[in-house]
Amino acid sequence: MTAIVERAAPGELRVVGHIDFANANEMRAQGERLIESEACDVRVDLTALSAGGSVAIAVLLAWFRHASLLDRAISFSNVPSGLVNVIEFSGLQDVLSIEAD
Repeated sequence: MTAIVERAAPGELRVVGHIDFANANEMRAQGERLIESEACDVRVDLTALSAGGSVAIAVLLAWFRHASLLDRAISFSNVPSGLVNVIEFSGLQDVLSIEAD
């Protein structure tokens, strides 16, 4: 499966596709480059994330850490309910700023 992260608007990124072990490193790197290119806080829209489990959460956490190093806030919107369940089960809802779909 493939996935991309792209700039949707100023301060907004969009994830499209499926994040898995095969593409996680590239997704992390793409997202970090895009976060660096923004001059403001970032919102990541996950509406088009077709699937993702613990690997997707690991990528989101990497983006969170990267944004924090740049003194930027990052939030995740339209998070699929299955991913929200894993985030909550893992106790990460207080770390990741998420809005369920």
